[in-house]
Amino acid sequence: WGKEEQLIFPAINKVAWQEVRLAEYMHWWTFMGFFRSIDREDTYGYVLMLRQKKGQGKQLEKWENEFWNSNRDICDLHMTASSGAEAEDALAEIYKELLKGGGG
Repeated sequence: WGKEEQLIFPAINKVAWQEVRLAEYMHWWTFMGFFRSIDREDTYGYVLMLRQKKGQGKQLEKWENEFWNSNRDICDLHMTASSGAEAEDALAEIYKELLKGGGG
């Protein structure tokens, strides 16, 4: 979230037609629905599409490669073993909180 937040929330806000961080309450599935509705025309959606292509071993088009190289700071994830473990720990904490609150 630390790296992606500045890309994720503008994209979600566009889909939701509101600043979602100001909502007093928003159900998790509503948020996930907004997240999944981000389209490729949005910067974050485009970055995700490029990451997916690279992850599948597909060749990027010339203009995609130019975008990737010009925006490496937002395109590259630079995941390390420790950041992966931290992400798993954070998701486990969120899950525990959801179970406590009956968030389903």
